[in-house]
Amino acid sequence: MLAFVLVCEMETLKVTLSVSGNDFIVRANHILEPGWKKYQRISKSQNEENEDTIQEIENINWSNLVFKHVSALEKKTKPPKYYNEALFLAFMENPKGSEDQKLKGIGTAATRHTFISKLKKLKFIKEMRKNLIVTNEGNSLLKLI
Repeated sequence: MLAFVLVCEMETLKVTLSVSGNDFIVRANHILEPGWKKYQRISKSQNEENEDTIQEIENINWSNLVFKHVSALEKKTKPPKYYNEALFLAFMENPKGSEDQKLKGIGTAATRHTFISKLKKLKFIKEMRKNLIVTNEGNSLLKLI
């Protein structure tokens, strides 16, 4: 249902501060138009977790900053999600790279589906719970490329 609601418009600010040869990056998003986020449900645990990381940055005098306290936070990250066949085919059609890279798709719509079966047959990938997993042979191939 959220796919039919207006887009969420945000302004992103990234500031890199250099102190004694160490770079600190501060990122913040300012929502200009909430759009679909207005209707998004956030669980209580997610909301509590994000309260600590919210930073008020609109009224900061960036030319006169003083570090009072710096601490490291220990957090766990999640690995990227595995590709399934549908996501893999979509990526081959319209690959996403970094902002400065222009990437072209692989194959045609008629031939893309054959790539997955060939990669499985050559044991470069295997399927586990509908996810495509790179095998040791696949990793060796990637190192060669």
